[in-house]
Amino acid sequence: SSKMNPMLGKMWGGVSDKGTLVIKLANRDGNHDLIELKESDDQSKLDARFVSEEPSILIPIEGIYGVYNLPCSGPHVVLITESEHVYSSPTTQSNPNPLLVLRRVKKMEIYPLR
Repeated sequence: SSKMNPMLGKMWGGVSDKGTLVIKLANRDGNHDLIELKESDDQSKLDARFVSEEPSILIPIEGIYGVYNLPCSGPHVVLITESEHVYSSPTTQSNPNPLLVLRRVKKMEIYPLR
């Protein structure tokens, strides 16, 4: 449920026509922002910028696990595509939401950032 997983239905990932990774994020006003992630021109860092073109295929994601520079193939991003609830801290009368929620990663996708 979205109460136990606040990112559910708020984040998607896909590959653009240019071959770059685009993350679609729900923002506070109910719209979506599209952010393109790619390797910088000098290959020393990751570039992120807002874009207007949405990829034709998007998959729901729950988070970004990390960015890794693989020796033979360059930078890749690891996306969390499925997780499961394992623990919620107790709630209190003054705060009905748990202070801590732990989730176990079940599935991930790896995308090149070139």
